[in-house]
Amino acid sequence: MNLSNQNIVLIGYMGSGKSSIGKLLAQKYDTTFIDLDDYIIKKYNMSVSLIFEKHGEPYFRKIETDALSEVISMPNTIISLGGGTPCFDQNAKLIFNNSRSITVFLNPEINTLAQRLWTRKEKRPIISKFNSINDLLVFMQDHLGGRMSFYNQADCTISHAESKEEELIQIETYLNFRLR
Repeated sequence: MNLSNQNIVLIGYMGSGKSSIGKLLAQKYDTTFIDLDDYIIKKYNMSVSLIFEKHGEPYFRKIETDALSEVISMPNTIISLGGGTPCFDQNAKLIFNNSRSITVFLNPEINTLAQRLWTRKEKRPIISKFNSINDLLVFMQDHLGGRMSFYNQADCTISHAESKEEELIQIETYLNFRLR
């Protein structure tokens, strides 16, 4: 099956597996994979953390919107977005009102997310300050709650999958139905 000039846009909270699932989907469909944060890093020759530190979040969100506009116009592409991307500026319109994009919300259990993030918290400035996984969970419940109205606009939601393989099967089932 080919993507018929459609993009698959993966959204979800940090640690939800968007990049790893995106790479697997791109391999499966023999197409291009773009991680939006990696795209920004290459374009600006600076890590996302350093962009935040040097220029602040408003600047990052502006260049994120510009980068999103560029990549979402590329056909037959699997795109993994940052957890906050759908929640800022005109990004929701770019993502959800694009007839060439199929959006997939990866929505693992919050405890699964917390476990994944806890082991890599130093790489994520927004959560690096937490001293216990319980503090992280409290933060995540509030933070995720504020983003759900954006995430819930996705065409397809993948929840409670036990493995990446199960997530892929659920996504492929949806795509087979959608791309007929």
